Amino acid sequence: MKVKAKEESKVKDCEVLYAVMAAAITNTLACKYNFRGDGNQKRPFCKLLLWEVIIGAIHDKRPNVSVADLSLYAGQWLKNAPYRKQDDGSYGRRDKKFKEADEHLSS
Repeated sequence: MKVKAKEESKVKDCEVLYAVMAAAITNTLACKYNFRGDGNQKRPFCKLLLWEVIIGAIHDKRPNVSVADLSLYAGQWLKNAPYRKQDDGSYGRRDKKFKEADEHLSS
């Protein structure tokens, strides 16, 4: 994501991370990860080399952003992946949630 120097301060750190994450992995793949990998069957994203590359890329342009903040934003992005458009064109959990609500209302 190219950002002009004057506009750089207007773009939030979380938006930069979200754009990089979206360019790096699909939502379908992101559904298989959480940030730390504990508590369920998901894999830890923080242990991937890709995470180190993302941190390095963002720090090149934004040296003042903390790794702790980036970790928090990445965790949020991964957590919401099932609700975004998937590779098969569906909207994952969002479609399921609305379908269940429709079935409940029609009964």
